[in-house]
Amino acid sequence: MTSAFEGEVLKKQFILARSVLGLPTRHKDLRPKSFTFDVTKNGVETTITIPTSECPPFFIMLVPKQPRYIQNYEYDKGIILVGGTLHGRDFDAFKKRLGVDEIKVSATFPVNSYFRMLAKMAYGMIILEYGSEALEECYVLPCIMGKTDDIGYWVGSSEQDVLSLPKVKEFHLTQNLRLGNEVRAKIRLFANFQTPEYLVIVGRLKKGV
Repeated sequence: MTSAFEGEVLKKQFILARSVLGLPTRHKDLRPKSFTFDVTKNGVETTITIPTSECPPFFIMLVPKQPRYIQNYEYDKGIILVGGTLHGRDFDAFKKRLGVDEIKVSATFPVNSYFRMLAKMAYGMIILEYGSEALEECYVLPCIMGKTDDIGYWVGSSEQDVLSLPKVKEFHLTQNLRLGNEVRAKIRLFANFQTPEYLVIVGRLKKGV
């Protein structure tokens, strides 16, 4: 059931980056052989098609508010975004190589699916560290399973400025946090591209764990 929304994220939001970087997939033969970009040169807009092997791994990361659980703001459902950040190889070098003045990078964002995926990752990280029976209450499980639409209450930005985050070589970084019996997790996807950090409020551990 939950693999459907993960697949939606990988096939839409990150399809260009995953294809260019050659990240693992069960269906390599279905990966796009090329991508289209809207470009502008001398004030004229055109669309060009570039083979995947010649594309930079551009991708956009969504930036939400902090989880409503830890920050007081008006909230109804879903998640509230405050912006996005573009990542990949040198954008200016790519424009120069193509001989254009401007390139538009766009992506389809399955917003709730993306943050449900992060919640599922964080839940798995906590289970890996503490065990499958360790949680007294898992805050994020109902929204992971699609039973509630409150993902923004538990998942959001860590509010750490992206430029202050350490530059690393690893693709993905994760860290479990414990505050008393409450467990949280921090996640950075494609961390080697200086991406934002997310915070997930996972749940509450049983006494004695």
